[in-house]
Amino acid sequence: AILEFNVGGEERPKKDVSNQFTDSISSKITAENEKKCLLIKNLPFRIRLSDICKFFSDFGKIELEHVFLEQSEPKRLTGLGLVVFETEEIAQEAKESKDR
Repeated sequence: AILEFNVGGEERPKKDVSNQFTDSISSKITAENEKKCLLIKNLPFRIRLSDICKFFSDFGKIELEHVFLEQSEPKRLTGLGLVVFETEEIAQEAKESKDR
């Protein structure tokens, strides 16, 4: 397990997020989750998965494994992201509330 240290010095396991980065966001959309997905465009290239989780925290807890970022090559983000919400209703509410 990969370990990281917090300010208190306590060890805690760090999540493996390598599956959250993909060559194609559309590959993460399935028939089962399609209506619960929200595509995000024009993300900063230095965005973190945790930033997206915090941004949508008003709509329930967003787990890292439900957030995806597209990359054109390793470590080079394209500015596209995807969040899979718990329900279609929550996804729609997030879209209407956060659409800019």
